[in-house]
Amino acid sequence: MEKPGLSIDQKHDKTLYPKPYFTADALDALKVEKAVIMQAHIRGFLARRKAAKLRHAKQEAIDREEEERASAQKEHEMRQKRLRDRCLHPKTYSDFAVLRRELEAWRVQETARIKHMFDSDVHRRQAFKELLHRETELLQHIEELKLQATKESRQEKKLHFLETLARPFAWACPSTGDVITVFTPETMRAEDLRNLFLDLENLQVDTATRLDVLQRVQVAVAANAAQDLDQKRTVGTKNLNKEILELCRREIAFLRRGTTQTAKLSGLRQRLSHAFWYLLQSPAFNPQASRYLKLPACQQTKGICF
Repeated sequence: MEKPGLSIDQKHDKTLYPKPYFTADALDALKVEKAVIMQAHIRGFLARRKAAKLRHAKQEAIDREEEERASAQKEHEMRQKRLRDRCLHPKTYSDFAVLRRELEAWRVQETARIKHMFDSDVHRRQAFKELLHRETELLQHIEELKLQATKESRQEKKLHFLETLARPFAWACPSTGDVITVFTPETMRAEDLRNLFLDLENLQVDTATRLDVLQRVQVAVAANAAQDLDQKRTVGTKNLNKEILELCRREIAFLRRGTTQTAKLSGLRQRLSHAFWYLLQSPAFNPQASRYLKLPACQQTKGICF
C-alpha cells in the first residue's frame, strides 16, 4: 500500500478471486478416479503383454509343428529312399536279406497265383517252369549285386586304410588348447603313395596320363627294389617288386602299341592294382604301415619281414 514516502508499482498487479473450496472428500474422490485410470492403463499394458506372449507361444507351437511335420516328411522320404537303395543298390548283409525275403514272398505269391489260375497240369508245369527261370535270373542278379557291393566295400576299406596312414600326428597344446598337427617323413611318404595308388586306380584317363602314372609306379618300386638289394630283405618283397615292374612294363608296351581297350587290359590292370596294394602294406615300402599292421595281409606277403 502506498503511503507518503513509498511508491509501489502496480503495473503487474492482478486481482485474485476466491475459488471453490477443495475438500478432503473431493481429494479422496480425485485420487480414486486417477487410481482407476492408472489401473486401467496398467491392466491394458499387462493384457497386451500377455496377449503378445500368447501369440508368440502360439506361433512357436505352429512353427514347431511345421518343423516336426517337415522333419517327419523328410525322414519318411529318406526311409523310402533307403528302401529303394536297399533294393537297387544293396550294400550290407541286411540289405541282401531283405532282397531274399522279398524274392521268397514274390515266389510264394506267384506259386499261389499259378495254382489258382491254371487247372491243367500241363499249363501249371509250363508256368512253374517260367517262374523258376525268372527266379533263377533274379538270384543271379542278386549275386552280381553282392559281388559289386563286396568290391566297393573292399575299395572303401583300402582308401580308409591309406587315409589313416597319411593322417598327420595331432596333439592338443595344454596351454592354449589348440590342435597341433605334425607331418613326419613317414606320413608324407604315405600320402604320396596314397595319391599314387588313387592315380593307379583311376582308369578314366587318356593314354599319356596313364603312361605317366605307370612310370611313376616303376620309379617308386624300382627304388624299393634297390633298397631290397642293399639291405638283403626277404624274398616276398622282391617278388612283389619284380611282379609290379613286369606288369607295368607289359601295360606300357600295350599302350604304346595302341591297345587301349579296357576289356583287354582289365585283367592286367587288376593284377597290377592288387600287387601294388599288397606292397603298400609292407613297412619296407611304406614305413607308416608298421604302426597299423600286426600280421601279413595275405599269402603273398608271408615272406615279408614286418
